Amino acid sequence: MTALATRPVSRTPSTPSAPGIDDRVAAIEQEMQLASGSLSVESVVRIEERFQELRATALREGPAMASHMDRLRALRIQFERLKAPLARQLVDELYRMRSAIQRAQEREQTVRETVIWLSRSAGNDELRGDCAGASVRSSTRHIVPESGSPGRARLESIIREQRLWEEVSIIHGPRLGKAIDAGRFTGAGREEVARLCPRVASHSVRTYEAGPGTPGSRRPDPLTI
Repeated sequence: MTALATRPVSRTPSTPSAPGIDDRVAAIEQEMQLASGSLSVESVVRIEERFQELRATALREGPAMASHMDRLRALRIQFERLKAPLARQLVDELYRMRSAIQRAQEREQTVRETVIWLSRSAGNDELRGDCAGASVRSSTRHIVPESGSPGRARLESIIREQRLWEEVSIIHGPRLGKAIDAGRFTGAGREEVARLCPRVASHSVRTYEAGPGTPGSRRPDPLTI
């Protein structure tokens, strides 16, 4: 009798199965117990993600989740109670931060305006402190009436009347300002455009880290008081 040849049995490594519903519910309980002493934003996010995973499972496999729903509802109530102190803490912290930012912005505006005044009154483009410097730059521009306003409509009409629309399209504010300063408008339209687009000065302050104070650059001033 000849022996029957047998084909070798292939053995493939088994992949670990996904955690069951019981394991995932238990994981939520365990994480909540660990977080109860010191709850952080990170732990809240992790627990919430676990709840969302189980919610998605419930939508896909309703009957399989039925026996776990009472337990999950109780855990959810406990979780909301656990989050409440953290929520109060974060709301208070956010309020303090925003209040501090508002106070800092108000102080920054006062200091900025004072630095600009000191720079202009002293004729220095740069001011120095013990560890920082401030560079003050000034520029002028013409304010253009808002789109849709009567002033804007009148300005466009004057530009067209004087055949300057293509040259100083109102869409390009700097080009319009250059035309005004260069006297491109004539007659009564010149005065009206000057009234519609008043010239204003603006100032910018750049701060930078610097060494011990040294004199800033002084602008030539024909009048010294």
